[in-house]
Amino acid sequence: MPRLIATSGPGRADARIQARGFEPVPLAPPPGADVRQGVCAAAQGIAEALASPAAARFAGAVLATRCDQLRRAIDRAAPAFVTPWILLNLPATAGTPAAICQEAAELDRLDAFLDALIPGTPSERPAPASQTPVPDAPGAIRIGLVSCTRTTADARVVAMLGELGMAVVYEAACCAPAPGMPAIWHRPNAPYFAALADAARHHRLRAWVAIQQPWCDLQHAEAPRLKRDLGAPCLVLDTGPSPAMSALRTRAEAFREMLAP
Repeated sequence: MPRLIATSGPGRADARIQARGFEPVPLAPPPGADVRQGVCAAAQGIAEALASPAAARFAGAVLATRCDQLRRAIDRAAPAFVTPWILLNLPATAGTPAAICQEAAELDRLDAFLDALIPGTPSERPAPASQTPVPDAPGAIRIGLVSCTRTTADARVVAMLGELGMAVVYEAACCAPAPGMPAIWHRPNAPYFAALADAARHHRLRAWVAIQQPWCDLQHAEAPRLKRDLGAPCLVLDTGPSPAMSALRTRAEAFREMLAP
């Protein structure tokens, strides 16, 4: 099994990579690379390196970056990548409550990704909706949860929903799509919403709850479509590191009453 992990961007992932017996190998653009198609040479070179047959020597790729150019290059080239990969959305700031929560959630995603690369280690990432059993939720309203990067504060919101008689039986994380689940940031992203609508049918969902983080501009931009295309009514809740639980509970109670038969 290959023991090399291709990396880019800040080296905050290196210690976790090495702790699992892998060797991080920084990717660099080829000599003489030039700007093409409005994408910088470094971004284009990294994307092309992961799409080349030579990338098969890597067990995976960890792309940690705050560079929009690299994100764009990855979006365009990802279908041709020959090795598993993960894009970490590391915050530009450090030390703030929001940044601490976001980075912790991203490093949790990284741990699950790396563990899945080790033979015999079960992945913590959920299976696609079509492959998962439909859990029981006797007496409760069956709901799906769409989140960005799950935080401890979000767990309080999920517990509050349960107290109101709404059971989360399916969850989709925008920043950590399950195997087989299209990513929300891919364009066009109609397949992502179609997959969620399919999950609503498969899991017999009565409604969705979308948890938005203050730093997730993408999910805020997609909120109207979340409400329109998920195949069931959708409540969008803005949380963050210190959510106003009383206000969120009031909105959730009103949503629960709307769903009552």
